Amino acid sequence: MADYRVQMQGFDQAQAAMKRAVAAVKPDGELGAAVKEALFMAQAYAAQVTHIDTGTLSRSHLIQYTGGADGFVYPSPYNINPKSHKSASYYAIYEENRGGAHAFYARTISEHGQAILAKTGQRVTKAIG
Repeated sequence: MADYRVQMQGFDQAQAAMKRAVAAVKPDGELGAAVKEALFMAQAYAAQVTHIDTGTLSRSHLIQYTGGADGFVYPSPYNINPKSHKSASYYAIYEENRGGAHAFYARTISEHGQAILAKTGQRVTKAIG
């Protein structure tokens, strides 16, 4: 009769790591916090690179966190330009579609997107441990 023995090593550590990973990716965990941080970083950069005439558009960028890994930055429909009497969200489309230096959201992604992803990715990775 054969005698088989199996010894498992590191099971407790693996189980603890899985628990940390699950906790980190919960919407109220580190993933949610990282996504919110990414949204604030994107909002700040978009405001910084938005061309300024009256300042209405650059001040209009709002954050909508929808939970988990989802959210977006958008121009407020309630900020009204004192010259045109139009909402920032109305003329933001035209400004973004002009492209190049005028495209504040495209610039945010192309110029600062990798830095945002790196920072938030490090935050989640650290939480998982």
